[in-house]
Amino acid sequence: MIFCSKGKKLPNDILIKELLQSQYDLSVKLLDKSHENEMVETTSDAFSEDPMMQWIANIPESNQDKIGSILELNRWLNLGLNKSSLRQKKGVMFGVTEGGQMAGAMSVIPSSQQPLGLFSWILYVMFQGGVPPYEKDKAKYGKWAGKRIESMDILTKKRKAIMKPYPKHIYLQQIGVRKEFQGKGIGKKLYKTLFAAADSLQVPVYLETESEENVSLYQHFGFQTVETVLLSAKGDTSDEAKFKMWLMLRHPF
Repeated sequence: MIFCSKGKKLPNDILIKELLQSQYDLSVKLLDKSHENEMVETTSDAFSEDPMMQWIANIPESNQDKIGSILELNRWLNLGLNKSSLRQKKGVMFGVTEGGQMAGAMSVIPSSQQPLGLFSWILYVMFQGGVPPYEKDKAKYGKWAGKRIESMDILTKKRKAIMKPYPKHIYLQQIGVRKEFQGKGIGKKLYKTLFAAADSLQVPVYLETESEENVSLYQHFGFQTVETVLLSAKGDTSDEAKFKMWLMLRHPF
C-alpha cells in the first residue's frame, strides 16, 4: 500500500504507481501518447451505439450514416477528453490488449487534478482537434448537439460538490470496450485494477453513467447512487430533450 497523508489530495504519480502495482492481468497496460490513435479508435468504437452519444449527436432522419457520424464526433471528443490523461499530466489511462489489438481503455483522474476546463477545450480546438464535427458539417447533426454538450457542465459542478468531503478520491472519467470484445471480461480487468488500487490507497471512486443497466453493474462493484440529474439544453423542447444520468460513489473496502 502507498500511504496517502490525510487531508491532502491524491497526486497523479501516486495513483499511477498504485495502478501499476494493482494490475489485475498482464494484458492491462499503462498507455502513453504513442497509443493515441489506438485509444481514440477503441473508445470511439466502444461508444458508437451509446445512448448518451446518440442524444448528444441529435442526428436528423435525413442523415443515413448515423453510426459514421457518431464515430466522427466520438473521435473528436475522446481525443480532447483523454489527451492529458494519455500524457499522464492530468490523470492516467490503462488499456487491455487482445490479439495485438487494443480491446478496451480506461481513463481515471486523481483529486489533485481536474478534467479539461473551457480554456483547455478552446486550446484543443485551436491547435489540435479543430472545429467540432457538429459545427463543421451541420447537416449531419441536429441543432442541439453543441448545446447538449454544454449542458454536461452540470456534471462537473455536481462532482465537485459531492466529492468535497473526500479530498482524496479517484474520478473514473471513461471506460470503454470495443463492441467485438464486449462480454469477454475486458472491462472486468480494468475495473479490478482500478478498485484494487483504490482499496489499497483507501480512497473512494466516483463516476457518472447514462445507463440504468450499468447502475446494476456498478452496484455489484460496491457503488451507490448518490444523485440523478437530467441533462437538457436550454430551449430544447423536443421529445428527447432530457437525458438522465446517475452519479455514483464507491467507498474503499
